[in-house]
Amino acid sequence: MLTTQEGINYLRGYLSTCDRCILGVAGGSASGKSYLVDELHRVVNDSKILQMDDYYKGSSVILREKKIKGDSNDVNFDEPSAIDIDLLVEHLSLLKNGLKIKKPIYNFKRHERCDAEDYEPSKVIFLDGLFALNPALIRFLDLKIFMYAPAFVRYIRRADRDFRERGRTSDEIKYRWTTTVEPMYKLHIASQKDIADLVLSNIDYLPEDYTLLFKGMN
Repeated sequence: MLTTQEGINYLRGYLSTCDRCILGVAGGSASGKSYLVDELHRVVNDSKILQMDDYYKGSSVILREKKIKGDSNDVNFDEPSAIDIDLLVEHLSLLKNGLKIKKPIYNFKRHERCDAEDYEPSKVIFLDGLFALNPALIRFLDLKIFMYAPAFVRYIRRADRDFRERGRTSDEIKYRWTTTVEPMYKLHIASQKDIADLVLSNIDYLPEDYTLLFKGMN
């Protein structure tokens, strides 16, 4: 296991020889996936980021599928079935072959897809998502990366983000964490570490008032 900075240094050299490469970056919520791909995208020429979040099916589709199956009416965005894996497989195949796609655009306020846009292939594509190392996707990935951070670090970062950026209360954050986020991490996400080519530890950054945020976890 490398630190995030060690991983960035290694990947800068690795990516200098890439041509039409796709890197999958998986990990739990607030583990540092987006930080890694943003840093690499900044220094790697002809690179793009493909956010797996844009492939969420949306609340209406998920609820319709649950009704057909006779499941509960709760929408869980932290399980793989919330992602349109079939569409993502189709798009990764096209991009790998140098063809452009019509990438969906997801609206997080409405929890629905709102549009689509042209997305051109590039020398390097970073696939950023909770389930980026999903078994259906790994055949398209030239390198599989897992971002590791312990639960309390991920919780503090997520709580800080949700307090500041999304206006959520401590009760809302704790409820979501205990009922879906962390249970789904243990069930669906953590195991991706075992198939990763590279595991990076990202435990350095914590907000200054993290002791107050950490109390919400108990």
